[in-house]
Amino acid sequence: MIKGIIIVNNSGKPRLVKFYQNVFGEERQQSVIRRVFQQVSTRSDSFCNYLEGSIPEWGDNIKLIYRHYATLYFVFVEALDKQFENAINDQERMHKQSIKNATAGKSDSVDAISTKLGASRSAW
Repeated sequence: MIKGIIIVNNSGKPRLVKFYQNVFGEERQQSVIRRVFQQVSTRSDSFCNYLEGSIPEWGDNIKLIYRHYATLYFVFVEALDKQFENAINDQERMHKQSIKNATAGKSDSVDAISTKLGASRSAW
């Protein structure tokens, strides 16, 4: 989920700010902008444009995707929802279970065929 989009200049002055998750109060909004700017402006331009950061108003698992063009930083702040993360884990668990069931089903069918043919599985 995108928490916000922030465009700031090289000195940290916001040029465009859009919060998609509420940050109440102008002082708290300025604090978020300041923290984001501090985290991205200290990195070299040769580094990757993806950064895991921490912004107390939004939590610890915050991803900052940014790009530095001339005098502006374009920053997308996002975080995975716990519900989305739980849904992915549930899907993984169901997929593993279906593979396990399919494998068990094949082994049962081999046993059934070998019993009908009068051979043991070890003979296969």
